[in-house]
Order: sequence, then C-alpha cells, then structure tokens
Amino acid sequence: MRYLKKYAIDYDDTFTAARVETSIFIRALVEAGHEVKFVTARGESNWNNLDITGDATRLGIDIVFCEGRPKQDCYAADIWMDDNPHWILNEETLKRLRNGESFMLNHSEPMDYTQLSGYISND
Repeated sequence: MRYLKKYAIDYDDTFTAARVETSIFIRALVEAGHEVKFVTARGESNWNNLDITGDATRLGIDIVFCEGRPKQDCYAADIWMDDNPHWILNEETLKRLRNGESFMLNHSEPMDYTQLSGYISND
C-alpha cells in the first residue's frame, strides 16, 4: 500500500534557489496525489507576496503564511524542505530533542533524534 504524504516546501531561498527543478518536483508530487504547500515564515499582509502567490497559482498549490511563528505550529507536514530548518520546530519540540527523546512529530514513524545532536545546540 502506498501512503500519500504532506510536503511543506519553504519559498525563499529554497524554492527560489532552484525554481525550475523544484517546480518539476512539485508537479510530480501533486500528480502522484501528494499534498504540497508552500510554508513560509512570511506574513500574509505585511509583505509584497506577488512572487509566492504567482508561483503557487502556477503550480496549483496553497500557501501557509506562518507570520514568523514556528512552521510546525502552522502546518502538520510529513516531509519538510527548508533551507533554514530552525524555522520549523517549536520550542517544545526543541526541548525534547535536546533531552534525547525519540518521538513522532506528526503521522511519521518514530525517529531517534539523538543522531542530530551535532546539529542541535544545547544553549
């Protein structure tokens, strides 16, 4: 059985870093039945969002504007694609990671996040 996933793709410096290639990737995911959204730290009303809205319309996907909040609090993705992953996790999740806990973020299989210890500061 094949499971469909929710993909969260950051816009600035992620999608825009490889616009053509990422567009092909997004179209393939959507065609296969996956849910794909741009999930951005941007605000919906305090930015000029013509670029992101134009690309989302062209690709037939929605946008989640997080207004600077942790992206995990705005959208329950299974797979994240972001050049700044520190914008994804909320403080509760970061604390659990620092404590070496294994857990599920959403609908994914349990993962051992202790392997990320070199990437997560204990500050």
